[in-house]
Amino acid sequence: SRLTRILNSFEYATKNLGVLLYGSSGSGKSLLAKQVCVNLAATNPVIIVKSNHSGLLNNYIENIKVRCIFFIDEFEKMFEKKEDQSYMLTVIDGATTKSNLFLFTANNKNMVNDFFFNRPSRIRYAYEYGYLPEDVIKEVLTDRLDNKDRVNDIFNAIMRFDDPSFDVICELASEANLYPDYTVKQLMEGYNSRMISNRLSDLDCQFLIDGVNHFLQIINIIVCKISTI
Repeated sequence: SRLTRILNSFEYATKNLGVLLYGSSGSGKSLLAKQVCVNLAATNPVIIVKSNHSGLLNNYIENIKVRCIFFIDEFEKMFEKKEDQSYMLTVIDGATTKSNLFLFTANNKNMVNDFFFNRPSRIRYAYEYGYLPEDVIKEVLTDRLDNKDRVNDIFNAIMRFDDPSFDVICELASEANLYPDYTVKQLMEGYNSRMISNRLSDLDCQFLIDGVNHFLQIINIIVCKISTI
């Protein structure tokens, strides 16, 4: 998994390790970032950078004597200027000799310096987040729902949302826990999320594939019959 890969790479890193998680809000970036920080906090300090002090950051890091995790959420908003983003790259490049982890999240890829991409010596992993995978949605529901028997029904309802976010899934699970006697239809009534999704589930895709294959078989039979006339 992405989590395991980041943790393992940090454990054996001999220089600074950069990780960028980018994509739409509520797509799971912060969830992974939190998991990384929680897993490493027992042995490594987690420093959450909440303001742009790009000119002082390198000196600050140099004075820390242990390996750290530096977490910068919504990086492109905090470091809007390209020169400030470039400064962060010089820090990762090796202005400090410690093998720290620099963990960035960004909602808008277009606002991130191009040099954050295709440069694995700086940013080892750049994970894009869009639709949440179906197995992740089911995993979240299984974890959040009190009544595990409702996982499939709630999952099928979520698959009709237009780009369901992590926030949408968690809050719907909370709603189901709060109103355990409500049907899925009742839970959906007035729920603040865009419905009638264009997204296809794995089951929808398989149904379409089976339908196309069946159609082609019929066409093939018709062609064979015509050729024998």
